[in-house]
Amino acid sequence: MAHDLRLQVRTYSKPYLCLATLGLGILALITGCDTKPDMPNGVQLIEKPAFGNLDPTAQKTLTTLTQKLLQSQTFEGTPLTFPELAKQYANVGDAFQSYGIIDQAIICYRNAIILGDATPAPWHYHLAQSLRKNGDLATAVAHYKIARKLLNEQNGTDKQKLATLFHLGECQLELTLDEDARASFQAALTVGTNIDDAVCHLAIGQTYLQSDPGEAINHLLKALESSPQATNVHYSLMMAYRKVKNMRQAKYHQEQFKKGRDVVKLEDPFQAQLEKTKYTARSFRIRGDNNLFKHGNVTAARDNYLNAIELDPTDPSLQLNLGVAYLRLRENDNAKQCFLKALELAPTNSLALANLGILAQAAGNADEALELLSQAAKLGPSNHIVAMKYGDALFEKNLPEQALQQYLLVIQREPANQEGLTSVAKCYLQLGQFARAQTHLESTLALYEDDVPLQLMAILAMSAAADETQRNPQQARLLLENIDSNSFPAEHAAAGAMVAAAAGNYDKAIAYQNQAIKQATNQQRSDLLPQLQVNLMRYQQQMLVTANQR
Repeated sequence: MAHDLRLQVRTYSKPYLCLATLGLGILALITGCDTKPDMPNGVQLIEKPAFGNLDPTAQKTLTTLTQKLLQSQTFEGTPLTFPELAKQYANVGDAFQSYGIIDQAIICYRNAIILGDATPAPWHYHLAQSLRKNGDLATAVAHYKIARKLLNEQNGTDKQKLATLFHLGECQLELTLDEDARASFQAALTVGTNIDDAVCHLAIGQTYLQSDPGEAINHLLKALESSPQATNVHYSLMMAYRKVKNMRQAKYHQEQFKKGRDVVKLEDPFQAQLEKTKYTARSFRIRGDNNLFKHGNVTAARDNYLNAIELDPTDPSLQLNLGVAYLRLRENDNAKQCFLKALELAPTNSLALANLGILAQAAGNADEALELLSQAAKLGPSNHIVAMKYGDALFEKNLPEQALQQYLLVIQREPANQEGLTSVAKCYLQLGQFARAQTHLESTLALYEDDVPLQLMAILAMSAAADETQRNPQQARLLLENIDSNSFPAEHAAAGAMVAAAAGNYDKAIAYQNQAIKQATNQQRSDLLPQLQVNLMRYQQQMLVTANQR
């Protein structure tokens, strides 16, 4: 038989072949696990940030979220699809943004947008918010615009569209793109409900403050219609009326600003969702502080402090700030209990003592107020707020020399403190130190040239000195001519009387003084009338003396 050169073929039973096929499949699966998908261009892996400045609850929340994402982004364990990973990046971005870790939030939102197959509008909105907080305003504007477009395509709510347009306008305003900002705010007026109109009119008014204060006033008054106690509207009206030299209205809105208890504020559904991720004493404290000291929304501040105290009842600063909120709400009994609790937790808390002094002063207990404020000043010698309050109490007790020392401490530490500078001038005048008052007011008016009360004090300093060589009636007259008589009519007329008396024209001084008394009576200025009457008698006596000398 001839030799068969063909390769020998080995035959196997069917079960053996099945096992071999299965083995090859397992090998393929094993080698496949070592091949991780390539991330698209632009994706930046996050690193675990430091959480040391956050409270334990916040640290625990963020650590859990971050650890999961650190695993997912390297495709450890069960690998996620890109859209699934995008959602995880967005969720962690929300957490980072809500706790103020903005640089990592930006990375997360950008990754989510790159990886997502159908990007939701909120991702672009939150990226814009984070970029704005990080100072990248131009890029933020671009993402606000994308968010607006997507909201229209994805049937977003009116509240979401309003928030996007409003923050777009704010961002454009920060870039000094006033016309673009105005257009965004005008567009926002068309999508919100009537209750949202106030915040839009406030924003539009602010865009006109520099270029057209009259138009600004029109919009700001519309905002005031639905929110008559809004501090931010009154503040903007004060600035606008100053621009048009209507100092009387400016003063009125300044007073209303101090009395106000809430703000015109946008209800942002995106931000509200973010806030739900935080439920810690520190987060409530931050919200309370922002509402109280930044926005003037005292009611919201009170509620946040109460939530914070429920989670951390041993923090004296929470009790102190809650007391301040109650003080601004004129709930003095509640305020007192908070300040006492703050002292119980921290016996050397100078601000708690000072606020108890203010409450005693308001209740007419001048001696108790002075004692409390004196203790506060000793405990907090570098606190200019305490020094100012103590100085005010000393001045009211007719102790101008001691009050002056407190005010001087304030301006030594803070040379441009307007309240401190004004109070120093007030003390010099009360002490009859007119030359010092003139020198002090000259430098102060160089800083605050449009401050009418300071100008009126300067006129008094130049006109009222007993030593005629210390008077400067010509300069006083020039200063008086630059003040709008509508600003402070009673004070303006009284200043006119001083200038006339300094020049020896007592007939004119008496006429001005009678006008001042009439204005003060009409305005029910009980703080001014007694001194105006005394000055009138002095002018009348001086006129008699002058007549007898002729």
